[in-house]
Amino acid sequence: MQQHIRAKDVTVIVSESENSLCGFAITSFAETSAHISLLAVSPTFRRLGIATSMIRWISKSCQTAGIGCIKLEVRANNTGAIECYSDLGFQKRGIIKGYYESREDAQLMTLVLISSEIEARRPK
Repeated sequence: MQQHIRAKDVTVIVSESENSLCGFAITSFAETSAHISLLAVSPTFRRLGIATSMIRWISKSCQTAGIGCIKLEVRANNTGAIECYSDLGFQKRGIIKGYYESREDAQLMTLVLISSEIEARRPK
């Protein structure tokens, strides 16, 4: 994980309150897409909008950089997180069998920031 975090195309954001870590997100950025590889909020601070704030920050950063979509995987049985992502505009794109330690499935989700028509007109 440390090697991944230190990569030049990776950003780690943190949410703190009174010197307590509330949550964090690790995102890698490519030319046309971003991938949230890990987003976590401490149980004490859940349902306070922290994940929403972090995702909005990531989305704005992507839009500023001209990145067209954000992808992530979430445990298929994590209905709270799936609902949060859906409320922010993420769409379900499929299930990845055995994604987590070969035992649990993941729900693949994407948030489109730039329409496919605009994306197709980009210079290559």
